[in-house]
Amino acid sequence: MDESSGCSLKDYVDRLFKEQQVKGDLAAAHCADLLAAEQRAVEAALGQIDHRIEATKILVSERVDAVRREATVLLAASEKAISKSEGASERRFDSVNEFRKQLSDQAIHFMPREVAESKIDDLRRNADTRMDELRAQMADLQRRIDQSAGESAGSARSISYMLAGVGSLLALVAFAAQFWLQG
Repeated sequence: MDESSGCSLKDYVDRLFKEQQVKGDLAAAHCADLLAAEQRAVEAALGQIDHRIEATKILVSERVDAVRREATVLLAASEKAISKSEGASERRFDSVNEFRKQLSDQAIHFMPREVAESKIDDLRRNADTRMDELRAQMADLQRRIDQSAGESAGSARSISYMLAGVGSLLALVAFAAQFWLQG
């Protein structure tokens, strides 16, 4: 073997090494682009989750306010009805004996205080039950939001691990190719 063929073999091996190095650089750049795209996708998904959380908070707040308003209106109406009923009863009992029979007839048709209080208690229990249901729904929504956030974080980690594995595999292939070309 003369010096010229040795030199051309060296040039050939150098050229092959440079080509492999360029291919490796291109593959690394492609992996970096894929990682950046995945990161943008994860950030977009997190933005959507944040938006959904805020929308859910607003919706739950509006529903709680509506239930409170409804309970307040019902309670006020009940108290007003009880107040009117009590006032009318007092005026009737203060009237003269000639209206006594009429008052007795009316007293039979009026709602007894115990029944009204029972109904008010029922309304309060229903309102409390509804509030408990809303609290349970809010807790469930929070649990789902937390679970969704955890799943997003797990997906991001999995993608990172896969990209690291691909990078390691490419490095191993480049090393083996270099070793093979030298050997």
